[in-house]
Amino acid sequence: MRKITLLCLMPIILAGCGKDPTPATGSGAYKKWSYYVPVQAPAVAMAQFATFDKFETTNDPTLIASKMAAGQYDIVVAPTNVGINAMKTASAPYKLLATITFGNFYIASTDNDDDIVMDADDYIVSFQPAGIPNKVFHYCYGTGLDSAIHYVTNNLAAQTCLETGKNTGDGNADVDYVIIAEPSLTIAKSNNANVEIYQDLQNKYYTKSGGSLITQASVFVKNTLKSKDVKEEFLPILKSSIEGFIETPSKLKKTMEKVEGAQSIFGVTPEVAQEATKNGNRMGLGIKESKTILEDTNKFLEIIGAPQATNEDIA
Repeated sequence: MRKITLLCLMPIILAGCGKDPTPATGSGAYKKWSYYVPVQAPAVAMAQFATFDKFETTNDPTLIASKMAAGQYDIVVAPTNVGINAMKTASAPYKLLATITFGNFYIASTDNDDDIVMDADDYIVSFQPAGIPNKVFHYCYGTGLDSAIHYVTNNLAAQTCLETGKNTGDGNADVDYVIIAEPSLTIAKSNNANVEIYQDLQNKYYTKSGGSLITQASVFVKNTLKSKDVKEEFLPILKSSIEGFIETPSKLKKTMEKVEGAQSIFGVTPEVAQEATKNGNRMGLGIKESKTILEDTNKFLEIIGAPQATNEDIA
């Protein structure tokens, strides 16, 4: 059954509902596949498949590598570095098919900084020193601001700092800037009108890297799946759905609303997902087959210190 894996809780099992995106022809094998997807942007990108019984989401991405190593699911969406590393170091039986999120990282201002210029005298909040957002930030800005950075546990804690302008974990210190991922930025802005985007890290990365993309989260397909089912049915549906969500964000909201308990499954409400997509596609949704962006993928993997992908790793 479709479910979400929650930290420290038993899985919640939810029944699916809504229109089944079955093409007019084909085997329809993808309807019976098992899916494992992190909440928020990756789950939102996969919303077209969320009514299927074996669609499962998790709010603990640290579980993904072991699930892949065990070959437990047919389709896994993972941070690209996590998936490639599982394939390389744990012989996870998967191939890299496509990237579906291309970065949703921002530096946001709390409006506490008088000169509105981020520098080493400010108080900057980041999260997970070894995580992708922090590594992207350091690629873009170097180490010159390290003395100003104060780490919190996760993106949700960063969101709280942004909304309140305080870091309760550090003596209620005043916070000037926060490194944050969408859709938490959209939520923070809705709760605090003073919150503003200071820097779009995707644009900063693109410029510094000479035009490369952040290949953030990708779809990995199990080796045992038939290539025809993957390439001629699943991939076209995935492509058309994501492109439709970007072009018409109201379609995204309607698709998410077909799922009972949508906020629990996706980790974000349909309304917030629609808002973040409508305002500049800030969750970084998109789709590019991995065979067409291998150079971008390996540039990204190199920057964050992950193993390189080869043509043999591509579906």
